[in-house]
Amino acid sequence: MQPWHTYAESVRSGEINACKRIKQAVERYYNDLENPAYVFDVATVERFIKFSRLCPHVKGHLYSKPIELSDWQIFLFANILGFKYCENGLRKYRSAYVQVARKNAKSTIAAILANWFLVMEQGQQDIYTAAVSRDQARIVFDDAKKMATLSKPYAVGSLFSNTRCYSRKKTA
Repeated sequence: MQPWHTYAESVRSGEINACKRIKQAVERYYNDLENPAYVFDVATVERFIKFSRLCPHVKGHLYSKPIELSDWQIFLFANILGFKYCENGLRKYRSAYVQVARKNAKSTIAAILANWFLVMEQGQQDIYTAAVSRDQARIVFDDAKKMATLSKPYAVGSLFSNTRCYSRKKTA
């Protein structure tokens, strides 16, 4: 069984303690699986998980070691990337709001997702990060760039050679 589905079953059964929002996300997952308007693209989710393992840690004691996503992260990405409309094959979700506590690798998972869209998705990809300050928003960009540079299998560092980081001018 796929890890995202195992996670959903564990939350549903009470094996994993979860807050109201996570329980709602699990129920939405099951409802979407039953909804004939959507198809779940297992291949895309499995490719994403394999891709994430090619992305190295860019900070701390695990520096340059492959990233292993946690079960909740796999479930998150399975929902974001897996559900597609049957009629046109487009993803159900075009944006996502993810709120987790400090020190839960928010920048890291955002950087993995940014690199996924740059490398694996077709067409032009515009990727934006927003934060209270420019320095804060730049953390995801810097992490994604460093991941791409350190990732030998994808050698995607050249993607960032002509990029710029823009900030909005403050108006009085």
